[in-house]
Amino acid sequence: MIPTIGRPELSRAVLSAHRQTGVETQIVVVVDRPEMITKVKSAVGDLAQVVGNAGQGGAAARNEGARLGSGHYIAFLDDDDWWEPNKLTVQIAAMRKADANFCFGSAWFHSGSDMRRLPITPFVSEEQTLASYMVRRPNVRFGYSLVQSSSFVVSSRIARECLWDATLRKHQDWDFALRLQEREDVRLIFVEQPLVHVAQASTGSVSKQNNLESSLRFVQRHSRGMDDEAYADFIVSIYLRAALATRDLKEISRGVSMLHARSALPRWPVLIVALSGLVSGLWLPLRNFASRLLHRRV
Repeated sequence: MIPTIGRPELSRAVLSAHRQTGVETQIVVVVDRPEMITKVKSAVGDLAQVVGNAGQGGAAARNEGARLGSGHYIAFLDDDDWWEPNKLTVQIAAMRKADANFCFGSAWFHSGSDMRRLPITPFVSEEQTLASYMVRRPNVRFGYSLVQSSSFVVSSRIARECLWDATLRKHQDWDFALRLQEREDVRLIFVEQPLVHVAQASTGSVSKQNNLESSLRFVQRHSRGMDDEAYADFIVSIYLRAALATRDLKEISRGVSMLHARSALPRWPVLIVALSGLVSGLWLPLRNFASRLLHRRV
């Protein structure tokens, strides 16, 4: 299923789902902006079932798509990403072999003209928890881990029982994956072969947004599954970075207090990532000031 806000890349996503080899697909597109339904229907034609979501957000759209799906598995695809033609056959075969009902895997990660294979480190459940893996940040550059919705394949029954949290505005895919794994009836596998193309920070992407409330709720909900090092990585590289970007002194103090309460010491790479938030937070007011100054001179 594909949630969409009507991006032009949607047609590419739908075609990649339609061209899957070796499996029958039912493509459900859930439009999160009511004013875009007519345009979306025109763009996808008869390749997909198109329904509206009354602007309730991406998580609610995914829940609606899972409800409407009639197959044994539900696969999620963001509207700006696309799949390799053998994506579903490879993952479903791996799931059946391992008797698994939840799968995610590697991807080709596109940032401008750059394309990288991610993650740098595959997930191995015997080495660390999924919560620690997904938030760990041992290097300045992004990509140690990758837990991303466009690679998810889940048993339909479980996807309908364990819904996406529509109240979270960020970290929805991480939260969904962790709540799935917490279930006693879920068996998770990771597929190393890159089968998904992920577009970084497209227009309207929640990954570009600083949402301290959602980050706080996420870490409060899942911190018990994180080791101290991974916990510090999340607080510093995500929470404190966002607080610095928004220059919110109260939340900066909260982030430092959370580190102190757990005696979690951050490493230097995540400190650099956090300071990048300060730079990004100063950039907009500086740009606005320069624009006003140039306007006055003209």
